[in-house]
Amino acid sequence: MPHPILLGPPALAALKSLYAASPSVSTVSSTSLVAILTHLTWRKLPPWIQDDPWFRQSTRSIRKGKKGDDDDDILEEMASLSCVLSKLQALAASGSEKLVFPLTGRALHASVLAAIQLAAQFRVQYPHIRDAMCLQIQQHAMANSNPNTRINNDESEESKPNRREDAGMPPAAELLEALDFAIWAYEDSLSTTSDTLRSDLEGKDYFLLAHRRTSKPGHVGYYVAFHPEKKTVLIGLKGTSTLEELLTDCCGRSVEYELRQEERVELTSAIDKVTVGNDESIEVEVGVLGISIEDSRMHVRCHEGILLSARRLADELQPLIQYLSELCGYKILICGHSLGAGAGALLGMIFRARMPWLLEGDCLLQVYAFACPPVLDQATALACCSFTTSIVNNSDIVPRSGLANVAVAMEFLKTIHVRLTELGLSLNGPRNATRFIQKLSQGTEGECILTLEEARVAMTQALETVEVSDPDHLYVPGRVIMMYETWDTPETDQKYWNESTKMKESPVKQPRNGNVESFVTDGMTEILRLFEVDEFRMFTDHLTSSYSSSIERLSKSEERKDSDV
Repeated sequence: MPHPILLGPPALAALKSLYAASPSVSTVSSTSLVAILTHLTWRKLPPWIQDDPWFRQSTRSIRKGKKGDDDDDILEEMASLSCVLSKLQALAASGSEKLVFPLTGRALHASVLAAIQLAAQFRVQYPHIRDAMCLQIQQHAMANSNPNTRINNDESEESKPNRREDAGMPPAAELLEALDFAIWAYEDSLSTTSDTLRSDLEGKDYFLLAHRRTSKPGHVGYYVAFHPEKKTVLIGLKGTSTLEELLTDCCGRSVEYELRQEERVELTSAIDKVTVGNDESIEVEVGVLGISIEDSRMHVRCHEGILLSARRLADELQPLIQYLSELCGYKILICGHSLGAGAGALLGMIFRARMPWLLEGDCLLQVYAFACPPVLDQATALACCSFTTSIVNNSDIVPRSGLANVAVAMEFLKTIHVRLTELGLSLNGPRNATRFIQKLSQGTEGECILTLEEARVAMTQALETVEVSDPDHLYVPGRVIMMYETWDTPETDQKYWNESTKMKESPVKQPRNGNVESFVTDGMTEILRLFEVDEFRMFTDHLTSSYSSSIERLSKSEERKDSDV
């Protein structure tokens, strides 16, 4: 029989006290679950975040005893989380200084929703307006150039030397091939081999030299191949598909870069060895003999994150590219999509500064940039017309993602806000809010809050207010091939509001022909300074498949025109 002290009231009181002081089963389970999830989350973090000294300092309570040896070392730019956050903060600060906008909260939300509805109404009720704008730009471009040129030229006579005056529209087959080269840079991004990429390139008689992937912000994936018969070296640059590459895109502050002929590697005998393996792989060992620095300098403004990627890529590839170009007579072809397009444009600019013999001919270096974001200031973007061709598809939002476009949109929203207040459709009070919701519910059939002429005047004023030459405003570089699908009214029984008769009427029935037209202009053209709201196409038009489809349809449209003639 147990001892009485183990069964008496003092024993029960001691057990209750012990139980009350100890953690409950649910508390222990929750703590264990949090610890497991924290550990799993930590393992999923990219290495560049785990190795960040600031992040390690913040999480030292979780990772006790783990401290890197390089906490006090100077980190590679944008290789740490703290550095990326500082650049994003600098971008936000720069934007807040430029975008002084009185509308906030409900007024801003109401103006944005009303502007979206207005764009949809114009899309249905006045489809010819947008097509007429594109046609006017195209006709003006052709009138200000020779018969083989379609480059829009709105600047003065002094700025004409910055334009390419002997550049016509590239053949559709050439654009499709360049787009394929850009798309192939996405391949094998999750694989440890480059078999698919090598096979695709060999189908075009190109041989793979190098293939690099990226796992840090401020870097861009790429491959290098060469065509021995055409004597062309191809650089394909990968676009955005990972968090790290998205952060590179987001670090988009306009920064000054001193473009000069620096660190030019003398390669007279610098190639130590070129080895061709049994599997047709090629290894190139480059030895640097010396460098010479020129005094020629020029200050340009660039997209910060993409500039950093392009500079790193130029430093890495310059010895090989310089050898193939200067000593072997190879031409340089750079192709990229999205982030790869922006990096390619800046890479071409840097190569021309470091390799002056590339300035001797327009065909020695060519860049094809598909869906290129704004990466250069006005003057520099125009100066790239001789070697950079940017292709924009319809309402793609990425080429319109610059600070200048946001500034123009905000200026236009001011007019929208004033009209909403005049019509009693602001969100000040339940009655006005109810009327505003009823107005939105009308969709594209209701009366527009701005007439066509009022919208045109407001948009013109917004464009004139925002200065094109502002150093913080960046644009799509080079000559720009603008592809657009005509907004012909589809056959429908939907009625719309007629301004003249103040009645709902049926539009003239016209079948949608789906034609894709194009013209050559520059990054400062009106259609690229405005956001084009066309349902979700402003996002889907950015896809490589949409670019491929538009180029193919453009080719068919040109074939139909030639057959009609």
